[in-house]
Amino acid sequence: MSAIVENKKTEVVLRKILKKEGFRLRNSQRRNGETGVDIEAEKNGKKYFIEVIGFKKSPPARSKDFYEVFFRAISRLKADVDYLVIALPKRFGDGLYQRAAKYGMGWERIGQVFPELKIWLVDTEKGDYRETSWNEWLIVEKCLCAVPDCGKCLSINCKDKACLVHSKEAKKSWRLRWEVSNKKTFPHPKNY
Repeated sequence: MSAIVENKKTEVVLRKILKKEGFRLRNSQRRNGETGVDIEAEKNGKKYFIEVIGFKKSPPARSKDFYEVFFRAISRLKADVDYLVIALPKRFGDGLYQRAAKYGMGWERIGQVFPELKIWLVDTEKGDYRETSWNEWLIVEKCLCAVPDCGKCLSINCKDKACLVHSKEAKKSWRLRWEVSNKKTFPHPKNY
């Protein structure tokens, strides 16, 4: 399967970045077919086990790689490791919000069960990376509307569970008024 960003390139770039940032790399790059953690790193007394993948052209192949790297990462959980890191090319970030949203509560529970699980997005062109937590990819939909009686927000648009303008009670009340007025159940799922 051809890749837009090869695994090896992602790993080589990340190794250079980590060295520059003062990480001590505890293993060298593995050869093809060798097993074990892709990158073992240490900084400020904290140990990182990092699993790396590239970015393939085929969406199903990318999904397969993501699931495999997830299981490789959590399989590295040991008493002496502080962080389990999934290192991905930056372009993966374009779809992670959708992936997290698709799995919703399941994604959130994974983050709760494995608080040491991180996702790092590696920019192989600029030679830098962005550290994120697993649950950072869950979308928290903040409502930006300031109109308290906005029918769109009260019906389906406002998904902000802590909205100060469109409270849970206001959403329920709007829905009830709509159902009474239209003599049928509101056709969209509840947004509160």
